[in-house]
Amino acid sequence: MEFARILKMFSPRIKILFVHSSLEYGGAEDQRLTILKHINRDKYDISICCLEKIGDIGKQIEKMGFRVDCLNMPAKPYNIPTTFSLFRYLLKNRCDIVQTSLFATNFHGRIAAKLAGILHIISEEHSEHYQYTTVKSLPYIWADKILALFTDRIICCSKKVMDSISELEGLPRDKFQAILSVVNFSKLEITIDKKKMRYRLGLNDSDVVLGNIASISPRKGHVVLIKAFKLMRESLPSAKLVIAGNEDANTKTGLLKLIKELNLSKDIIFLGKQENLANVFNVMDIFILSSFIEGIPLAVIEAMYMNIPVIATDVGGLREIIEDGETGIIVPSNDPQAIAKAVQDLLSNPNKIANIVRDAKTSAIVRFVPQRYVSELEKCYGTIISNRLHK
Repeated sequence: MEFARILKMFSPRIKILFVHSSLEYGGAEDQRLTILKHINRDKYDISICCLEKIGDIGKQIEKMGFRVDCLNMPAKPYNIPTTFSLFRYLLKNRCDIVQTSLFATNFHGRIAAKLAGILHIISEEHSEHYQYTTVKSLPYIWADKILALFTDRIICCSKKVMDSISELEGLPRDKFQAILSVVNFSKLEITIDKKKMRYRLGLNDSDVVLGNIASISPRKGHVVLIKAFKLMRESLPSAKLVIAGNEDANTKTGLLKLIKELNLSKDIIFLGKQENLANVFNVMDIFILSSFIEGIPLAVIEAMYMNIPVIATDVGGLREIIEDGETGIIVPSNDPQAIAKAVQDLLSNPNKIANIVRDAKTSAIVRFVPQRYVSELEKCYGTIISNRLHK
């Protein structure tokens, strides 16, 4: 035992640098925070670099004792000075592994890491490359293909995302590894009584509350959700819709116009960004995700954990989260009638809701815990380092 302790003291930790555009609230950013809470800090010497700004999640990571630096540079891929700023940073702050997240950071980070002579490079993908499907997108696709040549591993949040990117960009499958996203369930703590929270939102006890938590952007399909809600109101006049998430001003303006045209202004509540989502989930009767594009939406997993039945569109990695009819309901994308019918079917079958809620929570707890992700990530690190040593 004494020998093992001494050996551990003199074993160098693997130095890892995580690179993000910023660490504001978001799915990829929240996942980084969750992973860092559970990774083995005796084994890994970890620091974080943000291109644009540190953000609220970055500040939380700093409080955990990690070093978080910021370059204060724009993250857009065409901003070459950002690449060289990160390159200079890497020359001064040597590491064994650079791990980047999301397209813009994957672009700057991988080029800078290669120029700086970093031995191991990992990139992360959290959604399908839905925007790179036109001729104008060819430079982005070819950039990704070239950068993949010296990327040790491309970690995707789901198998569907992995398959989609590999096929779209013609990248070999052995470059990829799918590791399902995780959720920090400990943060989902209800601090306000359900009745009080409903009162704060202007909701009655008799209201049937349908909920959505997603950033207000076109790809999240809020137009479809609002049209579906209009259909629901015809047979369910007590229905209310609560929407929470970061808001893009232009997108929200369009939604408000649609809501007014459909005479729903008194029945739809926008909450904006919410730090305590447990209190928001707690007022819902059904959670609805209406997205056109997704990776692994953490809000769906959180709703499952919070005992809220989920209806979600058949996009991205949703079928890797939900077993249709067993742990939630899957409906076609861009189909308001399908969403409305699914809501009506659930509300007319309390036993089905009870079974879905029970099985969904069990699935969430078993499959999406941080320890499972960290274990797979550490195996990834071990594999790429071992492969380099045997070359």
